[in-house]
Amino acid sequence: MKQFFTFFTASCLGTLVALGLIVLVFFGIGASSMSQQNKIDSGSFLTLDLNRAIPERTKNVNESGFNFDQPEAVGIHDISALIRKAKDDSRIKGILLYSSGLSASISDCYNLLDALKAFKEGDKPLYAYGDFYSQADYLISSVADTIVLNPKGSVDVKGFRTITPYYKDMFDKLGIEMNVFYAGEFKGGSEPFRRTEMSEKNRYQTKVFLDELYQNFLTELSDNRNVDRSDLHEGIKSIHYRYAENAQADKLVDLLQYKDEFHDLVRARFDIKPKRKLKTIDIESYREKAGLPKSGSSKNKIAVVYAEGEILYNNEDNGIISEKKYIPLLRKVRLDENVKALVLRVDSPGGNGYSSEQIWHSIEQFKEDSIPVIASYGNYAASGGYYISCGADKIISEPNTLTGSIGVFGIFPNFNGLLEEKLGIHHDTVQTTDYAAAFSTVLDLRKGEQEVIQESIERMYEQFLGRVAEGRGMTTEAVHEVAKGRVWTGTQAVEKGLVDELGYLEDAINEAAAMAGLEDYKIVEYPRIKENEFMKAVKQIAKSQDASLSTPALNSLEKHWLTKYTSFRNLVDNPHPQMRIPWELKF
Repeated sequence: MKQFFTFFTASCLGTLVALGLIVLVFFGIGASSMSQQNKIDSGSFLTLDLNRAIPERTKNVNESGFNFDQPEAVGIHDISALIRKAKDDSRIKGILLYSSGLSASISDCYNLLDALKAFKEGDKPLYAYGDFYSQADYLISSVADTIVLNPKGSVDVKGFRTITPYYKDMFDKLGIEMNVFYAGEFKGGSEPFRRTEMSEKNRYQTKVFLDELYQNFLTELSDNRNVDRSDLHEGIKSIHYRYAENAQADKLVDLLQYKDEFHDLVRARFDIKPKRKLKTIDIESYREKAGLPKSGSSKNKIAVVYAEGEILYNNEDNGIISEKKYIPLLRKVRLDENVKALVLRVDSPGGNGYSSEQIWHSIEQFKEDSIPVIASYGNYAASGGYYISCGADKIISEPNTLTGSIGVFGIFPNFNGLLEEKLGIHHDTVQTTDYAAAFSTVLDLRKGEQEVIQESIERMYEQFLGRVAEGRGMTTEAVHEVAKGRVWTGTQAVEKGLVDELGYLEDAINEAAAMAGLEDYKIVEYPRIKENEFMKAVKQIAKSQDASLSTPALNSLEKHWLTKYTSFRNLVDNPHPQMRIPWELKF
């Protein structure tokens, strides 16, 4: 029996040793494979082909559908940081920038421009190629050392515009009455539901805003391409650059070549053999393999909280701001004893007034705890987006930010006409008090009900003015003069006292460090992006099998009307006053 136990123990130990060796072998193979996967070939070109939505915070997007083939949504600040990192990365030979319908805001474009200019300071080449250049594509590409256009392509620069749909006639025909209430004579967000065309005041503020953006655009292109501003303006006015040869003649592009010729050009300039494939790495792979620049190792933290997207009540989706998500998030950040300053990065067109107030209150608690708060503005810091950040110790805005829009409106639909006149459905009611059946979407609003709603709108507007006055050290009368629902660029907002200075996110972080007295710190970003683990696993399987598991992506027209429908649904479903911009800016 003793011998049996000896043999049994030896056998078990042998099995365990064998299993251990197998695990080590597999671990070694996996580590070797991972090492190979993370390898970046020397002499690689970093490629930028950004034909998709670019969020502020990586992965902070509202995903719809099951498009597993869509590249990871790397945020604009991560993209910029990676471009700057590539400047000093000896493995990266240069950048190849491809035009394919860049889906980026004006803020994104100027952030990318700054990063590309910094990259060029490292004496590495930047080449751009486009079959066609959209306006956003060309703005980014204008800083390239060499710009190549397909001989049958065009440079589609034609200025700035807004196109706003007006729904009043449609609702009248359907028998739907949209009761609209607002405070702020420039507050155009409600106009599509109460007018058939833009009001003169809304048209005026829009024109002033777009003119400044256009002048900045002309200056940037003129400086980058060394072309005369007035000549450039004349060419844009007459859409002269719709033909490739005109774009080349006026020095907007350097060469007219097909894509394979462009690649031959790159090979020739770097003495790469004609038949040899160019070594390239896209921005997503570069982020995965090279990693983002280290943000510091100190225990002292500067928290960067991204507030991007619409402000909606009781919502927890990525790419959305809500009190349900941001109040606990801000509390967690504030109670972290290592957080010494807060940078609130705002890129929001506004939204729900109630939610905006709750988030404003959470920001104020940082100041009560003597934690400096710096607001940094991206593409939009409008209405509710301005509300949540107006109390910051300092506000830094980008020059082209759409900000202000200090005003309030509400929309209350009445479907009684549709139901009675079109469908033959009638409603009657019995009530114990005058307002028991009030504010129903199937009964006409009485005068008293209209007065109650208008009073709540005006009260919210007065509260908005008060919050801004308190935060900016102004009187409510002075705030009212620059409010009234009017929008401003970041540059104009500095002049009006709504913003302290112009700058980018990096400037806001530096200011936060200075106000907190920090020389050594690390940056921690929020919100933490929740990923659906099942979807993540499916994507990984699809990627490993080189399989496509996507449903067809929405085209631009479908996306446009889906966005319009979603915005309308949010307005109708929302019981609270709204703080939103009057129109959507197309670039």
